[in-house]
Amino acid sequence: MKRIFAFFALAAIILAGATSCKDKFKTDGYDYKISTHVFTKDGADVGEEIATIHGELAFDIVIEGDLWERIGFEWGTDPKLASGTRTVMAMDAEGEGDDTDLWRGFRSNIFPLTPGTRYYYRAFIIIDGEKEYGQIFSFITPARQVTDVIVDPPSGIIEIEESTTMQLSVSVYPTDATDLGVTWKSENTSVATVSQEGLVTAKSEGQAIIRATSNLTPSKSGTCTIKVIGPPPENSVDMGLPSGVRWRDRNLGADSPSAKGRYYAWAETGPKNDYSSETYVFKGDGIGIDYVTKYNGNGSWGNGGDGRIFLKDGNYEDDAARAALGGSWRIPSGAEWNELRDNCTISIDRRSGVDGVVFTAKNPDKKGNKNSLFFPFGGRMDGTGSGFESDHTTYSTSQGYYWTDEVSYYISSSQYYYVYAYCMHFFAVSGEPRQEFYKMFRAKGLMIRPVCS
Repeated sequence: MKRIFAFFALAAIILAGATSCKDKFKTDGYDYKISTHVFTKDGADVGEEIATIHGELAFDIVIEGDLWERIGFEWGTDPKLASGTRTVMAMDAEGEGDDTDLWRGFRSNIFPLTPGTRYYYRAFIIIDGEKEYGQIFSFITPARQVTDVIVDPPSGIIEIEESTTMQLSVSVYPTDATDLGVTWKSENTSVATVSQEGLVTAKSEGQAIIRATSNLTPSKSGTCTIKVIGPPPENSVDMGLPSGVRWRDRNLGADSPSAKGRYYAWAETGPKNDYSSETYVFKGDGIGIDYVTKYNGNGSWGNGGDGRIFLKDGNYEDDAARAALGGSWRIPSGAEWNELRDNCTISIDRRSGVDGVVFTAKNPDKKGNKNSLFFPFGGRMDGTGSGFESDHTTYSTSQGYYWTDEVSYYISSSQYYYVYAYCMHFFAVSGEPRQEFYKMFRAKGLMIRPVCS
């Protein structure tokens, strides 16, 4: 028996706070509201978004046989449900017995659903082999929101040289969010700009915050700070060091990376021909080399000291590299020598007829290159005479001495004698490179390899 009917589809409220939208269903002059609630079902059996739709017959109907094999829903993303349509049969929602007018409610679950997508559905009933349809309705599943946006690199200050570019990347979480897109923006475009692909262009010196904001969830964004610096000093090399310190590609006073350059007594700003103790600029009068008048720490010969240990304590006024090159050039500290050794591999090489050690960077520079530095074995200057390199000829062919910026001392009879300074000593043993920190009399003439910030 077939009767006139209409469908009233009502989604069951399964989860508190579920998203809903409302439409109208109109049949035979009757208006019915439809509320669809979309929720995520807990448990491993269904792990996606799922909608539960509850339908109800508008009028009494009696059909011989199992009603629940004749009632269901069609659903899909096609607004007309003409293609890609899926069908689900109804489950009993309420009622007490077969073929009674109490059988009026039915429901179905449709899944899996994609977040942020509009779906269409309609109810149907099959009577006498014919499928009768209700109206088409729709709902939109909630977008899966973005929880985190992380710019790589995510923290600290990134230095980039003026008129160069740097590619940034971004990670958006969760990775199955409805929209993973971001909008890039520079908060100081006079310093640096950024394209919508994350390519930063350095414009002028200064700092700029670069921000990537989620298109889906604008309250979520990630940032990094770009510091634009001027062009690097001439002949400086980026060795990929954690500190960012750059090393000069040649010795002080050298005209090429393989040349030995000039020789300097510690804390003297110019080369000379006589490297005896009597010519040392900070030699104490009448006492000899054991007494120095500057950079004497706690004092020597009981005369009190100036508290200075490093060349920076004198504001670099006695730093030969600063005097010759200006800017931020200076003689390296012991810590900077150690940083170079820890972040490089070391080998022996001969360049332009000069033996020496080669430091090859383990880490790439900002352009992706692994650079190297050559330190010639240039020996040291002892005593007097133009061109007099050493009192031992092997010094000039198999050893190299390079100043650090720090003095040292020895103690005798409770007296401090600041007549030494630390140097880096390079030499070869059976063709293998060796290096050590060494205490050298300040009056000796050693080579200098400058560094800059």
